[in-house]
Amino acid sequence: MDTVEEAVGYAVDWMETHPVEFEQDLTEFTGVSERTAEYLLLEHKIKNHQQLYELWKESTLKTVVGKQWHDDLEEEMKEKFE
Repeated sequence: MDTVEEAVGYAVDWMETHPVEFEQDLTEFTGVSERTAEYLLLEHKIKNHQQLYELWKESTLKTVVGKQWHDDLEEEMKEKFE
């Protein structure tokens, strides 16, 4: 590939035609979009709700999701896991 744009285009096309498989749907949580879930899998190896909770407990998840979702996400995590 000759340019960054070409490489990014290839990567996006590949990801769209090769869906990532999760043990549980992470997009059930506020602020976790499909792209965020893919990032969490690729960067942090998160595949299920328990692993997502562990990432939240470490406060790493708060740096991944948008600031506007923090309060709702925190409430959901406490409600489901504590």
